[in-house]
Amino acid sequence: MSSTDFTVFASADFNPSEYANAILAGEPYPAVTDPKSQSAGPGKEPPAKEDISEAISKLIHGIDDVTKQIKQLVLQHHEDLLSQAANSNELSGSLTSVRASITELDKSLEKSV
Repeated sequence: MSSTDFTVFASADFNPSEYANAILAGEPYPAVTDPKSQSAGPGKEPPAKEDISEAISKLIHGIDDVTKQIKQLVLQHHEDLLSQAANSNELSGSLTSVRASITELDKSLEKSV
């Protein structure tokens, strides 16, 4: 990272809460403001930024949902997963045997040269 990447943090207007909210919401910081939205008229306030705790709560909920989906997939396909793990273990043993044979072949070639 160059020093220009840190200029946003050195700004006098830097707000860590707004920065975190923007990162969690996938928005640029500082927020790009639309000139039309600023002239919304009297009595109309710009939409409020999402609170960090709400964003974290949504993130935790999303992680819990993904965890449940993974558990469900593992339960549905556990036999296939166990079979693949067993096949992988057998293949590993075969590859170890082949590697040992290649090493012996290399040694015999070195002796003959």
